[in-house]
Amino acid sequence: MEEPVFWADQLARDILEEQGEKDSYVFNSGMSVSGKMHIGNLRGELMIPSRVRHILEEGGKEVDFLGVYYTQDRFKSKQEQLEQFDDPEEAEKYEGWRLIDVPDPEGCHDNWVEHFNEENHPYLSDFGIDVETLTTTEFYTWGDTKELVRRFLDNRERVRNVLNEFRERNPYPEDWIPFDPLCTECNRIDSTEALEVDLEDWEVRYRCENCGAESWSDMEEGKLGWRLEWSALWHVLEVDFEPYGKDHATPGGSRDSCVALAKEFDLDYPAGFSFNWVYLKDGEDIREMTSSGDVGITAQEYLEFSAPEVLAFVYMSNRPMSEIYFSPRELPTHYRRFDRAERVYFGNEDMDDEKREMNLERVYELAVLDPPEEQPVRVEFDHAAFVAQTIPPGEWGKEGLEKLRDTGHVPEEMSERDRERVLERLERARNWARDYAPEDHLYEFNEEVPEEVVEGLSSEQLAAIRDLVRMLEENDYSSGGELEDDLFELARDSGVGVGEFFQASYLCLLSREDGPRLADFILTRGQEEVLNVLRTVG
Repeated sequence: MEEPVFWADQLARDILEEQGEKDSYVFNSGMSVSGKMHIGNLRGELMIPSRVRHILEEGGKEVDFLGVYYTQDRFKSKQEQLEQFDDPEEAEKYEGWRLIDVPDPEGCHDNWVEHFNEENHPYLSDFGIDVETLTTTEFYTWGDTKELVRRFLDNRERVRNVLNEFRERNPYPEDWIPFDPLCTECNRIDSTEALEVDLEDWEVRYRCENCGAESWSDMEEGKLGWRLEWSALWHVLEVDFEPYGKDHATPGGSRDSCVALAKEFDLDYPAGFSFNWVYLKDGEDIREMTSSGDVGITAQEYLEFSAPEVLAFVYMSNRPMSEIYFSPRELPTHYRRFDRAERVYFGNEDMDDEKREMNLERVYELAVLDPPEEQPVRVEFDHAAFVAQTIPPGEWGKEGLEKLRDTGHVPEEMSERDRERVLERLERARNWARDYAPEDHLYEFNEEVPEEVVEGLSSEQLAAIRDLVRMLEENDYSSGGELEDDLFELARDSGVGVGEFFQASYLCLLSREDGPRLADFILTRGQEEVLNVLRTVG
C-alpha cells in the first residue's frame, strides 16, 4: 500500500503533472491593497505557495515567485477605508479612484498602496517568503501586455461570447468594449464606459457617468475587466501555478471563466488550488479578516507578539480549504503544538500513531524550512509570559536566565543562538501579555496578603501558610525540583489537602485561586520577596 502523501507535497506533484516537467516554473499570487495587509493574506497567497516552491526546489527545480498588487483597482470608499483619514467626509472624493492614486491617509508615503504595504512586505522574509512584486499599474505599460490587450479588443466579440456563457442573467451587450478607462476629469475608473479605442495612439474614448465628461484617455491609465486582466496576467507572466480564494472557485465562477477565455485564445493557464479564509476570533466575536474592512492583524503587528514559524505551523497544519479561526488570546496553545512538533521531529517525544507522527514532522519541516541540527532550547510560552511580567526586561539576560535555570526551564549551558531564542520568546510573551492575554495569564503580585483573603481562609489553611513561611525561612532553594518536592510534602502533611494548600498560597500571593507552578513562582519572584508577603498573614 502506497504511503500517504502530505497535502503540500501532493500539490507540488500536481503542478509537475499539469504543467509538465520543466527546469523552471513561475508562481504568481494576486494581492489586494484595498487596506490593511493582514496575516490572513499570507496564508493562501503567500505562505502555501512559498512552501510548495520550497518542495520543488528541494527536487532540483527553479521557481520564480511573483506577487501582483492590484493597484489599478478602484477605491471602494467603504466606511472603514474612509476612517483611515483624518476627515472621512473629505476622503469620500476618492471613491472610484485607482488605489495607486489615493493619497496616504497619514501622509508618510506617496500613496495608499505604499502606506499599507509598509506593514507587510518588509516582513515577508521573516516568514520564509521570498517574492518579487509588481503592480498592475506597471503591468499595463509593458509591450507584451499591450499586445494581448490589442488582441482582446480586436476580437471583443469572441471575448463577449465566452464571458456571456457565464453571465446568463446580465450578458454584455453587442457594443461592449471590455476596457475600463480612467476619467481625466474626475479621476474615477469605476464610472466610465469605453466608446471607442485607438490602438495606434493607445487611447480610448469614454463617457463618465459620474461627472458627465466625454473625452479620450491614455489606455495605460486604464485596465481590462477583471476576468480579462487575470487571463492576461497568466499569459504575460507565463504563470505555471497560482492559488485563488474560494470565492473564485465556484463552478462557473471567475476561475472557470478565465480558463475558458484562455482556451478561446490559445493561452496557457496555470495549475492552482483554492483556499479558505482566516477569521479573527475574540471570544464569541468572529470576523473574516478583510483588507478593505480593516479587520485583521498585520505581519508587523503579529511579529511583535509571536514567532513567524508558529503562524507557518498553524497554516501548514491545515489543508487549504479548511477555515482557520485565529485568536491571539489562544496563542499559548499554538506554541504548545509547535513545541511538541519540534520535540517529535528531533526524536525527543514519541507518538502512538506513526502516520500522524510523520505528518507532524513534515508540518514542522515546512514551517521552519531550515531546521537546526539540534533541538533548540524552548521555554514554554505560558511560563515565558509569567517570567516576562515578573522580571524587568533589562534584567532578562542575567537574572531572567538565572531564574529559568533554577526552575529547570533552560540548561546550565546553552549556545548563543539558544540564548537569543529564549530572550526573543520572553519579548514576544511580554507583548502578548500586554495586548492579548486573558485574565488568567495576567499577574498582579501582592505586596502583602489582603485582609479579605486572610478572613476567607480556614484556620487550617492559615496554619499551612505559616508552615510554608517556616519552610522557606529554613531552606535556601536553588532547584525547582527540590522545592516542588518539599511543597507537596508540606501540602500532604498540612491536613488541608494538596488542592486547598495550593489554593491558599495563590490567594495570598496573587489574590486568585490558581497560577503558575508554585515552585516556579517562588523561585522566579524571589524567595525573600515571597516570604515578605506571606509573613503578613500573621
